[in-house]
Amino acid sequence: MDPVREPIGAKAEDLIVPEMQRDANDQWVKQFLHDVGIGAPGWRFEAPLLHRDGREIFTEMSLTELRRGEEHIINAFIRDITQKRAAEEQLIQAQKMESVGQLTGGIAHDFNNMLTVITGTIEMLAEAVKGEPHLARIVTLISEAADRGSELTANLLAFARKQPLQPVEIDVNALVNEVGRLLSPTLGRQIEIKSALGGDVWPALVDPGQLSSALVNLAINARDAMPDGGTLTFATSNIRLNGRDPQESAASIVRTTTSSWR
Repeated sequence: MDPVREPIGAKAEDLIVPEMQRDANDQWVKQFLHDVGIGAPGWRFEAPLLHRDGREIFTEMSLTELRRGEEHIINAFIRDITQKRAAEEQLIQAQKMESVGQLTGGIAHDFNNMLTVITGTIEMLAEAVKGEPHLARIVTLISEAADRGSELTANLLAFARKQPLQPVEIDVNALVNEVGRLLSPTLGRQIEIKSALGGDVWPALVDPGQLSSALVNLAINARDAMPDGGTLTFATSNIRLNGRDPQESAASIVRTTTSSWR
């Protein structure tokens, strides 16, 4: 159909205004005519409109009014700002994440300073109670808790991009098992954690803290997607991507699957 002749005889709102917005559009037109009637020069605002192909786009509109007797002619200048709006939202999100990263980094550094005092005290305490096994076990538990705190701090600093990545060769299955064990009390009883780990999974060269954080994020997202409870399955396997150098394309991967209870 000829795009020049297509609009002839049709209402503008039927062509460009989304159906859900038409009542609001009628109110805007009435308000606009009222405002120009008392001397307003025109309007400029942003609103969703329909593209000719049916897509909803975000636009900037400028309206001016010309009176001809008892009738009104409304001139509308429309500019598609969908991509501009998306870029602005991405920038705002990036700025938010930067602020979160700065806050996280500051908290992690303060926490690290406290852990330094704790770990130093543990060493002296361990030396003092080495002849008393029941007290030594308590000191060991404290030391293990401090180590987990150090790992958490490292993850926070990595999130804040204030700690360089430290890739090492790891056993992926062992890391997945450890993450699953730690997640069990976190996700709650309504989420059952299962694993389907490949028996011949290759070692992976990754930063263990980053991979752990990724798995935790996936698990939390999976829990939120199953408000009524369900099963979270961690699976590992080897894949070989298509590439020029097969050795460079080889990798072990971790997948998660979920199933909800209803």
